Amino acid sequence: MPPIGNAMSLAVLDNVHQGTAMPSITDLYVGLLTVTGLSTSQGTWAASTAVTSGTTTIYVVVGGVTYIFKSGGTFTGGTTGTTNPFSSLTTVTEGQVVSDNGGTWTEQTIAIRGGTFSEASGGGYARQAIANTSTNFGITTDANNRAQVKNLNLITYGTVTAALGWVVGAIYFIASTGTSVWEWITFTTPVYVVVNSTPQIPANGDTLAIG
Repeated sequence: MPPIGNAMSLAVLDNVHQGTAMPSITDLYVGLLTVTGLSTSQGTWAASTAVTSGTTTIYVVVGGVTYIFKSGGTFTGGTTGTTNPFSSLTTVTEGQVVSDNGGTWTEQTIAIRGGTFSEASGGGYARQAIANTSTNFGITTDANNRAQVKNLNLITYGTVTAALGWVVGAIYFIASTGTSVWEWITFTTPVYVVVNSTPQIPANGDTLAIG
């Protein structure tokens, strides 16, 4: 497998760069993608639960793939509804809007591609610089047959001294700071990262391990 910066690899990736040839990238900086969740104990949708419109983000698993949705509009009584609006979904499209108790949830692929997302912060957390080589990264497909980048070796973030919150995926940058997103994946099982834990992305990671 060629490095991700190679045009051959680019041709099969679709989240950010849409197959467009890009300059060679020496290092990728791997960060952790987060959502606020409805609470520290509830990262996905739940009935009759307080939601802050325009701020709350949740993860939703559809067809074995984890998606990020952001709240909007006016939720009646400031809460989610009594019936799960995602339960009937079999697929999700970019930017899809789902109605819920007067408010809405919007899928965030387009927003992330445009540089709007939430990354873990604080507690000694930092993006991990990984050389962009075929030894470190490869390309696979998710449950919906979409191409995605996978790390081929363990990535560890060390012991964090503050909670990082709901971590739902890995996000790949071309710089150690800023919003220069190259690609991202979501984990099959998002995890709430508590203080004094050691988040790690296992090789071929589609989940987050906590040491």
